Amino acid sequence: GRLVSYTPLPNSLQKATKASPVFVLPRRIGFFKTKLLLSSLSNKIHGGCAADAHLKLEETIRSHADGFPEWLWCHGKWKIHSRVESRYRMIVKRKHLISKKKIARKTHFFVRMPNWLGDVIMAVPVLKAIRKGRPDVKFTLVCESQFIPLLKKFSMGEDYISLPEHSILYYFKFKKLLPVKPENYLLLTNSLRGDLEAFLSGSTQRFGMEKKDKIRPFLTHRFKPSQIDGIDFGNLHQTELLEKMANFFGLREKVSRDPFCLPKNNRKFNKVGMVPGSSNTPEKRWPVENWISLIQKFSAFNEAITFHLFGTKDDNEITAYISSQCSTSQVFDRAGSTNLSQLTEELASCSLVIGNDTGSMHLANMVGTPAVVLFGPTNANITKPFFNAMCIPINSPKSSEIDKLSPDQVFSTIQKEYETFPKLNK
Repeated sequence: GRLVSYTPLPNSLQKATKASPVFVLPRRIGFFKTKLLLSSLSNKIHGGCAADAHLKLEETIRSHADGFPEWLWCHGKWKIHSRVESRYRMIVKRKHLISKKKIARKTHFFVRMPNWLGDVIMAVPVLKAIRKGRPDVKFTLVCESQFIPLLKKFSMGEDYISLPEHSILYYFKFKKLLPVKPENYLLLTNSLRGDLEAFLSGSTQRFGMEKKDKIRPFLTHRFKPSQIDGIDFGNLHQTELLEKMANFFGLREKVSRDPFCLPKNNRKFNKVGMVPGSSNTPEKRWPVENWISLIQKFSAFNEAITFHLFGTKDDNEITAYISSQCSTSQVFDRAGSTNLSQLTEELASCSLVIGNDTGSMHLANMVGTPAVVLFGPTNANITKPFFNAMCIPINSPKSSEIDKLSPDQVFSTIQKEYETFPKLNK
């Protein structure tokens, strides 16, 4: 069964008045015609007459061929947790609930995760809050296959659907992957593909964000930021924008900025991670010559520092060139050699990670590693790492051109603002 609650008020009234409690059941017999069925209640069972009334109602609903819909419609009971404005919270008196850990997750919600790593990480705090707000829901995360090990590592869902490869049969294959028809489908993407996936799921509630420049006809309910006054959405962080969407659909839990802690994590003081690539936007990449110069500056400061270059297989050309041009033997090219779960462990073991505005920097921040993020054409107010771990955003003097940011400026900023920088010299 699913989580339910009922009021103890009848017990109090019966105890105070000594009256005989009666169960009244309205049964529809025709158009605008209802017959009231009355039966006595016992106040001697556990939970009193209120519990007995609940049991009688349950028996009636279970024994009815159609689930006794007239009673549900008459009282609006089936709308309590499916109302749009309260979908992501539980409308119950929580002090009367059993431990949340014992609540069975049986209601099915699907969440379509973003397509890029940085966007996935920025969505995680909101997803975590929604999960806390609905402990009775089984969450199925729909995402690209490479994100599943990472999301499983931090227990972000009960089930996962790996999106099929792109082909002419994409939507046919996707449809076959669906285990159930979800009651709610939350889209954290802003694409027609994601909207069509949600439509094919058969869910009657498809929630998403609709901005001015893009109409999304396959959504059933839309959060429209443009209709909210007094907020500078041009500089609002992406996670905070997703939080406002979740609030619009009923979320009341606080979105936490606390980093995720990995068990048995040993941070190495002389290990510096570097992320010189950017898979989706080449304009965000700091020039390779600047990376080489920065490594030389760190090596002059302490020749024992090791430099670990991270990235995807698409970054291999960049990282291979950097490692080949550095005179120190302390540079290790790890691009394309780790999955996201392994990359998480690697980033968590670094004393510092420096990189472009890319997904790996959000991942480092998520596990509490101090991060230095280099910004060029993107707005740091919107896309900088979200979690409460040391993060130093460094903006290019000319925002549209990241190559105007010099290695001297980056190194001096790190020396000035990175509070444990002296430990790198131990």
